[in-house]
Amino acid sequence: LRRLQKLKYAESIVDKDLKEGRISGNMQDEGGNVHLRKNEALLAFAAANCPDLSLTLSGTAHLVDINSSKTTRSLLKSLVAALLVIGLIMALLYRSSRMLIIAVVSNMLPLLMLSLVMYLTGIDLKIVTVLIFTVAFGITVDDTIHILGNLNIEIRDGAAYRNVLHHTYITTGKSVILTTIILFIGFIS
Repeated sequence: LRRLQKLKYAESIVDKDLKEGRISGNMQDEGGNVHLRKNEALLAFAAANCPDLSLTLSGTAHLVDINSSKTTRSLLKSLVAALLVIGLIMALLYRSSRMLIIAVVSNMLPLLMLSLVMYLTGIDLKIVTVLIFTVAFGITVDDTIHILGNLNIEIRDGAAYRNVLHHTYITTGKSVILTTIILFIGFIS
């Protein structure tokens, strides 16, 4: 450290009293949660092996990781709130516990499948992946509204349930499936 003090860039690494210093490094971006776990491990290592050392993490990358983690949690909370609100709207709109269960299950199933695929492939929750959840949820809700709306109209017109399901699938179902596939292909690319 004393030899470093004589160099021009010494002020950016240590102070004049040699009591404070800065260590800088680069890491591959593995996701905010991975970096937060590595930072916790570094702090635990420093506490166990260098008890006199006071270590403070800082820097743009660290702040981005903290912000990303908080944003991800916030988006997940918003997604749960949206599911509850949509369930409430469906319950008020159709006044049927059966329709409420159908609407909630049909909206949750794609999100659960997406979660399973992400878990099996090792994809971490990040801002981008949570945004994919919200978009998938929006597409699912849109599809559910179209299908249930058409079913409701057919039932009010007095058609038999078997005919109602068949006609809804032929008319609304095909267009909903086609638009969902097109959006899915767009997001895959």
